Amino acid sequence: MLDKLRQLAQRFEDVEQRLQSQDAFAKPEVARQLLRERAQLVRIVEPYREFERMLRSRDEAVQLLKDGGDAELCELARAELPGLEQAIAQLGDTLGRLLVDDDPNA
Repeated sequence: MLDKLRQLAQRFEDVEQRLQSQDAFAKPEVARQLLRERAQLVRIVEPYREFERMLRSRDEAVQLLKDGGDAELCELARAELPGLEQAIAQLGDTLGRLLVDDDPNA
């Protein structure tokens, strides 16, 4: 699943770059196709980016707890972890559904 999401995120970046080029709208049909593709990709890529952000936050909190250090920061990280885990699980479910909805062979 993550490989597919990474591929879609890369394709989204490619489409964005093409749309931002000076000659992007020289051929209206190509521009329409790129805009349609962007609209389809954005509904998957935005939750995926949020999912990645949540994973990084969770990893940082876990690392902070492993390293010890400031007691207040550790307590904040400990309190934050359950919410991050829940958000990661929910976003993972959402992304799974979006990928199935996006797959014409499903």
